[in-house]
Amino acid sequence: MEPRLKKTDYGAFRGIERPLFPEIGSPGLRIFTGLERGIFDSLLAQNEPSAGVPPAGVDVNLWQGHLRPNMSVSRTGACMIVEGLDF
Repeated sequence: MEPRLKKTDYGAFRGIERPLFPEIGSPGLRIFTGLERGIFDSLLAQNEPSAGVPPAGVDVNLWQGHLRPNMSVSRTGACMIVEGLDF
């Protein structure tokens, strides 16, 4: 599965989206997990594992206000979004 770019009001992230509960056949619910685009691209360029800390020289400028209820973004640039929910 190829990582894709997901742009949000809170930043741009690269990651993978997949069905949330494929075993119950609910195609509308999906989960996206990824990293802030700059961190992801930097890690690919370095080709080294990270200890959860942004690589040197990468500016993590993520929204630190209130996120939508279906979204979580950590200070290290990790992102999780549950898609297909109505708010």
